[in-house]
Amino acid sequence: MYELWYGISSIVLGVALFVPVRGIIYSMSYNRFVAKRKKHPTDDEAKALKKRSGIVAGIIAVTFAFVFAKVIMFKYFGAAGR
Repeated sequence: MYELWYGISSIVLGVALFVPVRGIIYSMSYNRFVAKRKKHPTDDEAKALKKRSGIVAGIIAVTFAFVFAKVIMFKYFGAAGR
Protein backbone atom coordinates (compact mmCIF):
# COMPACT_ATOMS: atom_id res chain seq x y z
CA MET A 1 0.00 0.00 0.00
CA TYR A 2 2.74 2.46 0.95
CA GLU A 3 4.75 1.63 -2.16
CA LEU A 4 1.76 2.40 -4.39
CA TRP A 5 1.13 5.69 -2.63
CA TYR A 6 4.85 6.55 -2.83
CA GLY A 7 5.00 5.89 -6.56
CA ILE A 8 1.80 7.72 -7.45
CA SER A 9 2.51 10.75 -5.29
CA SER A 10 6.06 11.01 -6.60
CA ILE A 11 4.95 10.92 -10.23
CA VAL A 12 2.15 13.44 -9.67
CA LEU A 13 4.47 15.83 -7.82
CA GLY A 14 7.16 15.45 -10.49
CA VAL A 15 4.69 16.28 -13.27
CA ALA A 16 3.31 19.24 -11.31
CA LEU A 17 6.81 20.64 -10.75
CA PHE A 18 8.05 20.10 -14.29
CA VAL A 19 6.39 23.09 -15.99
CA PRO A 20 7.43 25.84 -13.54
CA VAL A 21 10.96 24.46 -13.19
CA ARG A 22 11.31 24.29 -16.98
CA GLY A 23 10.13 27.90 -17.26
CA ILE A 24 12.65 29.11 -14.70
CA ILE A 25 15.54 27.20 -16.25
CA TYR A 26 14.56 28.32 -19.76
CA SER A 27 14.40 31.98 -18.77
CA MET A 28 17.78 31.74 -17.07
CA SER A 29 19.28 30.03 -20.13
CA TYR A 30 17.70 32.58 -22.47
CA ASN A 31 19.01 35.53 -20.45
CA ARG A 32 22.46 33.95 -20.26
CA PHE A 33 22.46 33.46 -24.03
CA VAL A 34 21.48 37.10 -24.62
CA ALA A 35 24.10 38.42 -22.17
CA LYS A 36 26.83 36.24 -23.64
CA ARG A 37 26.21 36.85 -27.34
CA LYS A 38 24.62 40.31 -27.18
CA LYS A 39 21.78 39.18 -29.46
CA HIS A 40 18.50 37.34 -29.17
CA PRO A 41 18.51 33.68 -30.20
CA THR A 42 17.00 32.56 -33.47
CA ASP A 43 13.99 30.24 -33.46
CA ASP A 44 16.21 27.16 -33.81
CA GLU A 45 18.49 28.29 -30.99
CA ALA A 46 15.46 29.03 -28.79
CA LYS A 47 14.06 25.54 -29.49
CA ALA A 48 17.41 24.02 -28.55
CA LEU A 49 17.47 26.03 -25.31
CA LYS A 50 13.90 24.92 -24.50
CA LYS A 51 14.71 21.27 -25.21
CA ARG A 52 17.82 21.35 -23.02
CA SER A 53 15.96 23.13 -20.22
CA GLY A 54 13.19 20.51 -20.44
CA ILE A 55 15.64 17.67 -19.95
CA VAL A 56 17.32 19.35 -16.99
CA ALA A 57 13.94 20.31 -15.48
CA GLY A 58 12.70 16.74 -15.80
CA ILE A 59 15.70 15.37 -13.95
CA ILE A 60 15.42 17.97 -11.19
CA ALA A 61 11.63 17.68 -10.78
CA VAL A 62 11.54 13.88 -10.67
CA THR A 63 14.52 13.65 -8.30
CA PHE A 64 13.03 16.21 -5.94
CA ALA A 65 9.60 14.55 -6.07
CA PHE A 66 10.93 11.11 -5.15
CA VAL A 67 13.15 12.43 -2.34
CA PHE A 68 10.35 14.64 -0.98
CA ALA A 69 7.83 11.78 -1.03
CA LYS A 70 10.32 9.51 0.74
CA VAL A 71 10.87 12.09 3.50
CA ILE A 72 7.13 12.65 3.95
CA MET A 73 6.46 8.90 4.07
CA PHE A 74 9.14 8.41 6.73
CA LYS A 75 7.81 11.33 8.77
CA TYR A 76 4.17 10.22 8.78
CA PHE A 77 4.39 6.45 8.36
CA GLY A 78 7.61 5.65 10.21
CA ALA A 79 9.61 2.66 9.07
CA ALA A 80 7.24 1.99 6.15
CA GLY A 81 8.77 5.01 4.41
CA ARG A 82 12.20 3.42 4.22
